[in-house]
Amino acid sequence: MNILFLGGNRYFGKEILIKLLEKNHKVLLINRGSRGNLIKHKNLIFIKSDRKKIKNFENFYKNIYFDVIFDNIAYKLEDVKSFLKVFNKKFNRYIFTSSAITYLSMHRFRDAKESDWKYGKINNEMKKSFSEFELFYAKNKRKIEKFLLKKKNIQTTILRIPAVIGENDFSKKTKKLLNFNYNEDKKNNFSKFDKFQYVFKDDLVKICLKLIETKNLKTNSFNIANKKIQIGKFYNKLRKVKRKTININKNVNEPFPIPVNSFIASGKIKKELNFRFSSVDKVIKSLIKIND
Repeated sequence: MNILFLGGNRYFGKEILIKLLEKNHKVLLINRGSRGNLIKHKNLIFIKSDRKKIKNFENFYKNIYFDVIFDNIAYKLEDVKSFLKVFNKKFNRYIFTSSAITYLSMHRFRDAKESDWKYGKINNEMKKSFSEFELFYAKNKRKIEKFLLKKKNIQTTILRIPAVIGENDFSKKTKKLLNFNYNEDKKNNFSKFDKFQYVFKDDLVKICLKLIETKNLKTNSFNIANKKIQIGKFYNKLRKVKRKTININKNVNEPFPIPVNSFIASGKIKKELNFRFSSVDKVIKSLIKIND
């Protein structure tokens, strides 16, 4: 397959890129090269560029028809519009990584399904639970999704994902989660019965690879998330595996590192790909090895 990949500098994007090359796919990679440690491979063409300036490198791709465009760095609608104009009729399918936060009010305290997305709105509960930056991010991603879903001439796959945890997590959410100063006897900003949800990086990478390689997918959106779990149960399981903890959050009133009581249902992707997400026990054991 010929794949145009936007991003791939770090974390799950970089791992997807490596796996694609291992499977002998031909990849045109576009990013600003700001992270260094660039991958070298016979099947990889790297263009060091901002996506807005890709027209200047037309000689690299003018004779290539892409089976898939995998866009992991789209944050503004205008960036997507201008990019698709450049590659008009030069690709078969467009995969866009979005976020669970685009459900807005619909993923608070309930398992939002893909069909719920259109009903989402920013209400007072959203404003209390998310920062101004997060809401700005959600609105921009949502604008991109609306645009793509209306484009009848483009086969689009939209991936809505919550917080990603796993190895090489540059956001440090994974480390903060493992080392959070959780104590049931002290007052936290949440209850032990409150729940949180994530997607394990290894599961996300496997799903993305399957979706890239699956042909004849119609325009669709998919939630990609592991099963939610009560905060108290998570730390009880964690303590059984890891007896010695490193408390990096000395203040017990610090917010929980992952959104609390924000959920999406992932039954659709399970059925479509016949995929089984990792159990919380498997995730914890994997994370402990990473953190130690």
